[in-house]
Formats: sequence, structure tokens, C-alpha cells
Amino acid sequence: MSFARTIAPAESWEALRAGFRWPRPARFNLAEACVGRWAETEPEREALIFLRPDGERRVWRHGELWRASGRLANALADQGLAAGDRCALLLPQTPEALL
Repeated sequence: MSFARTIAPAESWEALRAGFRWPRPARFNLAEACVGRWAETEPEREALIFLRPDGERRVWRHGELWRASGRLANALADQGLAAGDRCALLLPQTPEALL
């Protein structure tokens, strides 16, 4: 797996700060960058470990997290949400909120 370098080497902290610019690609998918690439190359790798208040331990793997994200995207599309629309979901602090 390869990722673009965000910070170029510099000779000093001052030079690093002066030369740094956040990359601003025309199109960027945060879910793809954080989960999709891992789901493609290492779907069984642990992505998230959630310890529920009742003590149950739930391990989410990259592949299943990516599939769950796709299911949520499809459900929202079925409700009429389209590319470019904005949407907010109100969920408790659980792994499902990440999808």
C-alpha cells in the first residue's frame, strides 16, 4: 500500500513550516483513504476494537467496516440522497457512527 507523502523533508523546522501546504485534491474520499484501501489489501486486518458498556468486545475488520459503509450509503441513496447532497446522522458514540 502506498500513500502520497504529505510532508517533504526540510533542513529546519522553520523551513518545514514555511514550505508546508495542505494537499487539496480536486476529489478526495476520506472513507476510501481510511478504510477502503485497507479493505482492498488487508480485509481481515483489525480496524477497530469496541468495548461496549456491558463489557462485550467487538472487533471490526477493515473488510466488514467497508461493506457496512457501503450498505449505509445504499440506504441513504434509497432515501433520495445523491452525490453532492449534505446529510447529518445523529448517533451515539459507537462504531456504527463511523460508517
